[in-house]
Amino acid sequence: MNLSPRLKKILVIIGFVALVFILAWLIYIFFFKSYEPGVTQPLPGDTLQLEGLPQIGEGDSGRIVDTGEVDQVAQLPDVRSQVDYVKEVKTLVEEPVKGLFASSQGSLVYYNTEDSKFYKYTTGEIQPLSDKSFYNVDEITWSGSGSRAILEYPDGHNIFYDFARGKQISLPKEMEDFSFDNRGEKIAAKIITGYEESNWIVTANYDGSGMSFIEHLGDKSFDVDINWSPAGEIVATYREGIDFERQEVYPIGQSGGNIKSLVTAGRGFASQWSPQGDFILYNVYNSSSGYRPTLWLSDMGGDWTGSYNVSLGLNTWSDKCVFTADSRYVYCAVPEELPELSGIFKELGDDSSDVLYRINVVTGNKQLVALPEDGKNNINMQSLSLSPNEDILYFIEQATGEIKSIELR
Repeated sequence: MNLSPRLKKILVIIGFVALVFILAWLIYIFFFKSYEPGVTQPLPGDTLQLEGLPQIGEGDSGRIVDTGEVDQVAQLPDVRSQVDYVKEVKTLVEEPVKGLFASSQGSLVYYNTEDSKFYKYTTGEIQPLSDKSFYNVDEITWSGSGSRAILEYPDGHNIFYDFARGKQISLPKEMEDFSFDNRGEKIAAKIITGYEESNWIVTANYDGSGMSFIEHLGDKSFDVDINWSPAGEIVATYREGIDFERQEVYPIGQSGGNIKSLVTAGRGFASQWSPQGDFILYNVYNSSSGYRPTLWLSDMGGDWTGSYNVSLGLNTWSDKCVFTADSRYVYCAVPEELPELSGIFKELGDDSSDVLYRINVVTGNKQLVALPEDGKNNINMQSLSLSPNEDILYFIEQATGEIKSIELR
């Protein structure tokens, strides 16, 4: 059938308009649509039934304070010429490791990926935590004492292991993204199944017994981080997009109900708690930073959430930082250079070389304290920990997986 030029033109216009509406609808679904949980039934054995994740716009979310331009190290003049800050990097463990953690007992605990065993490092001495081998461990979640851990495997199997007693307990395969409470007696996790109506945030005893269902997840698992606050009440955070430049972050308490939310000046929210659990260090990205991660500090919990919410002006991620025990200072590994979009695609920063900053949490003052140097590789620091006296910084070097250290004084 031959169409007239006029009819063809009309059909092209109609098709273009339809395409615009479809693209607008997809953008709305992925970036702006609020989470609207349906009515669901709890899983068998449910001890608590609550409403879905919080709706956007509930309550005053506090103020945002920007301290000024991002202080990226690459923008500072001749940073490598400041020889007084050059610090020698020492190698403590030459084999590749994962799960490096500074326990409350003063030891470093970790998993050696070459021999599949767990060890502790104390003042220069390495000792096995167990004679048992744990092959192909994928993820490790430690209790505060470093004597208990939850091990996740690539095939979905999970086990709880008590190294002090040599006790092993299997946990349901549906559980993932674990976090211990501050006593190491309870855990929080996600239950992820093949059915959205059966996906939940849960708490339980360390052995999986006494499970309580806290919040229904539905299809929002990706936007929820399980991270039990040292203060005890908050077990997770849920982030929801407001627009292309902001997110709203909802703390989720173990007793249910809504806790005051936090509005962030960027997307890609990821955080860690201060040791006392009264505030969080987090990173987000936005267009003004070239979609690089920028550090922020905020109150979190109760009615004061977001009352103090300030940019620290450094381009790095919160998981490249570590607090001192009193929460007064935080040490952060800051890449000398980060490409645009590295806040979205973190792997873009894998080859960067880090310098070390100390930030006074009370005043916001930032101080360059170390230019790591080992004479071989760019030093990209991951999994930072401090010695009990806070005079040595331990970390995993990105390229080699080795445990290294820097003396801070």
